[in-house]
Amino acid sequence: MNITHRELVGKTVNLAETIKWLQEIEVIPVLKNCIKCLGGHMRLIEYKNTFRWKCKACSTAPSIFKDTIFFNNKLDLARLLDLAYYWSQDLNQQKVMHELKFSGHKTISKWYNKLQKLSYIILKENSRGRIGGPGHVIEIDESKFSKRKYNVGRIPRSPWVVGGIDINTRE
Repeated sequence: MNITHRELVGKTVNLAETIKWLQEIEVIPVLKNCIKCLGGHMRLIEYKNTFRWKCKACSTAPSIFKDTIFFNNKLDLARLLDLAYYWSQDLNQQKVMHELKFSGHKTISKWYNKLQKLSYIILKENSRGRIGGPGHVIEIDESKFSKRKYNVGRIPRSPWVVGGIDINTRE
């Protein structure tokens, strides 16, 4: 998905609009079945300035954020989405701290790590596995990305990134 920060702000004007948008992009489910009574359909209700799922059969009311990255979060959802947007744009933590007016860096570091782990899991789950085979030609390239601090001194240790493409199937 490609979105500008201004568009993100427009979609997160209030909590109801934010939840609706998160459901549209499949971050939060639109429908949920009750895990307590096994089968009762839950509906979305507004509860104490937030939203919850509520089962008609057994009255269980779990958080709408259960089983998402937002579960047990104390931050305002709009600020958290701003933070995720800045992370996706590769903005450094110091600038994010300034933009979101955070007093410390621990929260930003924690969320940057969470987002990094989540992106790793998504990439791993969606990877196609092995490419090539008998009769296939694979182009392989390697790169090493590093940056000197203040453009002086030694180059810090950094990992090699290796990529390959099957020129027949374009995988």
